Amino acid sequence: MGIAAGLSHTAVRTESRGTPVLVRPSFPSSCNPASRPALDATARHCLGWDEATRHDPAEKLKALPPLHSSQESYHGELIFTEWMERINQLKEPQRTERLKEVFNMAGDDAKGAAAEKQRFAALMVPETLRQEIAANRELFPRALAAFGKPWKEGKAELDAIDKEIQQSKFTLVKMVMPVSARCYDKGFVVATLRTMLDAALEHGAQLDEARAATYRDAFEGNPLRLQKSANGALSLVAAEPHPKGKEIHLKLGR
Repeated sequence: MGIAAGLSHTAVRTESRGTPVLVRPSFPSSCNPASRPALDATARHCLGWDEATRHDPAEKLKALPPLHSSQESYHGELIFTEWMERINQLKEPQRTERLKEVFNMAGDDAKGAAAEKQRFAALMVPETLRQEIAANRELFPRALAAFGKPWKEGKAELDAIDKEIQQSKFTLVKMVMPVSARCYDKGFVVATLRTMLDAALEHGAQLDEARAATYRDAFEGNPLRLQKSANGALSLVAAEPHPKGKEIHLKLGR
């Protein structure tokens, strides 16, 4: 079973024996870049459609389920910590056997495998692993709360937590809970692009600057802008570049 959040470098699946094994994550819909091609394809054509033709895709867009919130998805990160707590409570030699199974894939395919295995070896000590788990539990509610806040406030807190993680001495914190804001940002980007497409499908060729400004981005609620390039191509653009100075836009037409 994959951890729902998809925020960590690793996720978890359960073998038939009930042993959690580290595997690559599957990202939630809010972090899935495959959503963008469908948005772009519709945007290329919709200004030339009449109202009746635009109606069906507009209704389908509105019927899409909301993007999984980062906060909702992040709840899954606690699964791994709870598994580790249970394993650490097992008697020997079962405890050591289970831990080796948990860490084997991370050590096999990670860069710097020798260094990784050395770090994992330290986790075989019960007290060391207990401290690692405690560090995970301390960080979890702080990150969870940040994911539930508006973008500007939440991003600042997540960036600070991410910096703290990079400087941490704890292996599990770095491995399981790297709360990079990349996936957090992606959810707001996709939500903004959906709003742009909604505007284009609603108004078609009648979309102008005034109508565009009635739609808001998902970041700070700023009005969208309708922008015309030198060759006459139209795009809907977020009022400010988010994140990392990258412009968020949806090209309308070819």
